[in-house]
Amino acid sequence: MKIKDNIHAGHRQRLREKILRDGIYNQSEINYLEYLLTFVIPRADTNPLAHALLDEFMTLDGVLSATATELKQVAGIGDKTADFLTTVGASEFLRKKSKISKNVRLINLGTIINFITSVMPPSRNEQFIVIHLGKNYSVKNYKLFKGTSHSYIDIDTKEITDFIVSHQTGFIMFAHTHPEHNAKPSASDYQIFEKLTTILNSFSCVLVDNLILGENDFYSYKFNILRKYSEIDIDYVKNHTLKTPEETCENLQDTQPIEKNQEYIDF
Repeated sequence: MKIKDNIHAGHRQRLREKILRDGIYNQSEINYLEYLLTFVIPRADTNPLAHALLDEFMTLDGVLSATATELKQVAGIGDKTADFLTTVGASEFLRKKSKISKNVRLINLGTIINFITSVMPPSRNEQFIVIHLGKNYSVKNYKLFKGTSHSYIDIDTKEITDFIVSHQTGFIMFAHTHPEHNAKPSASDYQIFEKLTTILNSFSCVLVDNLILGENDFYSYKFNILRKYSEIDIDYVKNHTLKTPEETCENLQDTQPIEKNQEYIDF
């Protein structure tokens, strides 16, 4: 047993020396994953387990995007290792989220989508976000709702109502995801949108837009357009100007009534 442990120790040391010599950014996926596993698996050779993970999830991104439950389906992955890998996987998202300005303004489709994808964690299930916008469309508060299916999310209208009441919200934006699918609205999407519109009307709140974010494209209810993310900055968006209605919530604290046809978001 002692001789075997020494072999493992030598392998781990050679792996560490390779990474120090070549740099962490120059490693193959298998070497990087194998190295990661050494931090949570103290003595055993981590190479076979790294291969098993890549065989199951295909890529390093697939491994680090998997849930703890999914990871533990691979033989040799226990609670501690699964928790470690999901924590490492969350680091990129948390770094991106930390860069968001506290006074971010959603002034066009680019900033809107960038903000939403920065605060909405990766998931294979549908997710929904409601955003409270203040003066000049600055983000005041937001709330995330996580679904349990990749094709449907059950919106709790009471929670939406509580959010509007608690934040005295006057301007609202909605968005939800279609993971692994395109952003074309489904029949259930339209039904949910009608429910949400009824809630907003009861509080005299202004709906800025309702977006669907697909795998490679997005849909805007406001402008009835379905476009790829790569087309966000194309000239057509300049012809879509969002004008804020005069109607605002009576209880809105930081937004004054808008003059007719005053432009806040120029697409």
